[in-house]
Amino acid sequence: MAAVRIGGLLEQAVERFGVGNQVRAARVVTKANQILQEMFGGDSGNYMRVVSYRHGEVVCVAESSAAGMAIRQREQELLEGIKKHFPHLRFDRVQLRTNG
Repeated sequence: MAAVRIGGLLEQAVERFGVGNQVRAARVVTKANQILQEMFGGDSGNYMRVVSYRHGEVVCVAESSAAGMAIRQREQELLEGIKKHFPHLRFDRVQLRTNG
């Protein structure tokens, strides 16, 4: 019996059941939040976070206008950081939503 790569089976199942885009988006969001934390410090998750990725758009939510301004000022840095981890995906812009 030939050896089967477990990772390959998972990738095939993800594509077969049509959840590949959702899995990729979840991976992007997780990595983008890690990058935000590196950029703005350990407690940044309390006042800013990435909530979604779709068709080249990264959606961030800021809990205040000051946090939103900080994200906007470093938008390119965030996008470039994400692109390093996902070079095969498109990242065009950050959509910013402010709760406060």
